Amino acid sequence: MRIIGFMAVVALFGATCVVAQGVHQEPRQTKADITTDYADGFSGGPDYWDVANLSSGETLNVRSEPGVGKQIVGALMIGDRVRNLGCKPVGSSRWCQIEAGLKQKFTGWVNGRYLREAAGPP
Repeated sequence: MRIIGFMAVVALFGATCVVAQGVHQEPRQTKADITTDYADGFSGGPDYWDVANLSSGETLNVRSEPGVGKQIVGALMIGDRVRNLGCKPVGSSRWCQIEAGLKQKFTGWVNGRYLREAAGPP
């Protein structure tokens, strides 16, 4: 009778559990089950970045791939707001893929040292 009552509770609340020989086990959490939205610098991060840490008159090169020697596909100025498409480590640097431009959108990679978290979309 207890088992039938337990199964009714499980069915009613949609709980998922594995019962084997009277031992209750929680389902294992896999990496795919974990969704995070925090600024860890690589896998998550903010939705938008502001270009920062440039001297007056300097521009930030946007590159086709992460790395200083890669083709330049655009340039950004201090204060420009860009969309975060994700970051990854390259050597000792953090490179972030971004989407920029209001009328003419383009994507590319910039060194993460020149980005700071932004409050929202441009």
